[in-house]
Amino acid sequence: MVEAVVAAAEPAQATRAAEAHAGDAAPATTPAAASTTAASSADSVTRTEAWIKHDNREFYTVTYESVVQPPKATVTLIHGIGEHIDRYDYLMRQFAQAGIRIHGYDQRGFGKTGRRGGTLGDNEGFTKVLNDIEAANKRTRVDGVPHFLYGHSMGGMIVLNYGALRADKDPLAGIICTAPAIEVHKKGRPHPVLRSVVSLVASAVPTVPLQLGLLHEDLTRSEDVIQAYKASEYNIGFASIRTLKSMLNNGNALLKSRYANFKVPLLLAHGTKDEITCPDASQAFFDKLSDDLDKTLVLYEGHLHEIHNEPEKDDMINTGIEWVLKRAV
Repeated sequence: MVEAVVAAAEPAQATRAAEAHAGDAAPATTPAAASTTAASSADSVTRTEAWIKHDNREFYTVTYESVVQPPKATVTLIHGIGEHIDRYDYLMRQFAQAGIRIHGYDQRGFGKTGRRGGTLGDNEGFTKVLNDIEAANKRTRVDGVPHFLYGHSMGGMIVLNYGALRADKDPLAGIICTAPAIEVHKKGRPHPVLRSVVSLVASAVPTVPLQLGLLHEDLTRSEDVIQAYKASEYNIGFASIRTLKSMLNNGNALLKSRYANFKVPLLLAHGTKDEITCPDASQAFFDKLSDDLDKTLVLYEGHLHEIHNEPEKDDMINTGIEWVLKRAV
């Protein structure tokens, strides 16, 4: 069955949205207990910060507890390149207020995790990235409660790959993916020759940093968000050659072959004016997925890269919440 979906955008409508419905040996990773924990409460939501030791790294984590217990659903959130999890505070609070337990962490090489250990800007390889998600899922899940993944930008590309490569061993009730880095926008796409050079250099000196070249004004139309981004010491404008190679190669793999292994219910959203990642690549990935899959694509007309930080962010966030709750029953 194909069902039309309407989503508020600029100007208050989505140019395309479609929903299709049909029937309803990872490495061991055991996170240690948190070394430090701080809890705070605002708007009835309890937020807990903790440092979790996993795979010889310490990860900065945040958990927003559902306002109802047990929660209706649980979510692991994966942030994008060059940023950190605390930028998602508003979104995570909205999910928690809706009855969803949501957990996130600063990825290897980024945010507070990157500053505490390893090489800043370096994710240490894609297998470790996927293992980190599996460990986060284990500490986020609640017995008997449906579990979901949510990823943005590079994090979106990562969760799509997790769905294709790991969901058979770590079952998921669904994935939310916004502005995934399946392909970099043509404005920032490396020349094929440069891409070949990067691939060669990555094998020899994987942690060498490269500038991302992101323009702050391409993130969102919200000036407040842009100023906050500039002010935070935990946002960085570079990443290692290994991390960039991993992002490009695994994004391409989704379109080339891995789409065939993707069997998880999916909500995919992208702004049509995104000039960081490519909306057309999201469309192409969506179209390659089986029509029998429970899949939803929403393109927000006029929105930039961070649709969860646009002036109309509440519409996108509420769409995500409603999508999760509908599949958590």
